[in-house]
Amino acid sequence: MDEEICDGVKILCDRMENNPEDFSDSPINPNTFDRKLGKFYYDGRNIEELAKGNLNAQETFWHLNQTEKDALVKSYKTMMRNEFTRRVVEKLLEQPEPEPERKYTAQGARAGKSILTTAQMTNESLKLLNESFDEAFSKNHETDSLVYKAAGRYAGFLAQEIPNPWK
Repeated sequence: MDEEICDGVKILCDRMENNPEDFSDSPINPNTFDRKLGKFYYDGRNIEELAKGNLNAQETFWHLNQTEKDALVKSYKTMMRNEFTRRVVEKLLEQPEPEPERKYTAQGARAGKSILTTAQMTNESLKLLNESFDEAFSKNHETDSLVYKAAGRYAGFLAQEIPNPWK
């Protein structure tokens, strides 16, 4: 026995083929968190559940025969496969946005010079500190004094290379 498909199912199948946006929701508006639902959004969700074999969806379409349910599922799957293909092609064709150039720079004496890591920045800062200390100390003290020699050793210790533990 050949079961006849009702007009409502034919209309929905036609809409899925020609107007798939009627079964989807628009992206969320970030300002209002609103989204616009398609005319048949909820019908589409119910057909999706029917396609997944959800028993509640069987009850939702209790009035339709198996041929009509199969026609809805087939049309819905075709619509979703076409949407999937459209998204894949759209991603392939979209032009990547150039990433903005990011420069991390030091302040003060090293302003404007790029710094790659925190360890390198610390080493550079300590070397500059050592040089600045040497200059200031030598202006105000005799270079052969005990204090100068001790301070120079301490500054030299601070300026030594710090190993990077993440390498």
